[in-house]
Amino acid sequence: MNNREMAWKKRKGLKEPETIQERMKKMKFNDPWSKKGIAEREAFSKKYGRAWWLFTENNSVIKHKDQWIYQYWKMEDNSNE
Repeated sequence: MNNREMAWKKRKGLKEPETIQERMKKMKFNDPWSKKGIAEREAFSKKYGRAWWLFTENNSVIKHKDQWIYQYWKMEDNSNE
C-alpha cells in the first residue's frame, strides 16, 4: 500500500462497510394501513400530488403531454406509442 492509500485509510478510519442486513435493521417501517401510514401517505400526496398514473404503462401521454412531469419522460424502444 502506498503512502497516499495509507493516509486515506487513516483519515477515513478502518470501519468495514455495512451489509444490507445491518442497514435494514436500522430502518423503521410503518404499516401502510395503520393511522400513521395513512397520515404519512396523505401528507406526501398533499405535497407532491397523486400522479401514480404517470409511471404506469397507460396511454395518457397524449392527453397529459403539457404537464411538467413529461419533461423527464423517455419513450422506450420497444414501446407501441
